[in-house]
Amino acid sequence: MKKIVIITASRADWGIYLPVIDAIKKHPSLELQIRACCASDIDYLEFPLFSKFNPGDEDCVLVLGDMMPMLEAAIYACQRNIPVAHIHG
Repeated sequence: MKKIVIITASRADWGIYLPVIDAIKKHPSLELQIRACCASDIDYLEFPLFSKFNPGDEDCVLVLGDMMPMLEAAIYACQRNIPVAHIHG
């Protein structure tokens, strides 16, 4: 199973991410992990959230937009030879 890690930095991301999240959750060979960075108050969602982008066994990191936390996550992934997918912005 491939682990797809979505990075979020604000509630504003969710309108764009939700169709992608739904597709990943429905795919039988993909595992979704969502990591929140910065001051994101999305505690009410039913997805596993992490307060920081810590090392793990990611197969792909998905980032959105051009904010600094997304760049940081992309650099982290690139330094570890983890593919980065970037959408919107």
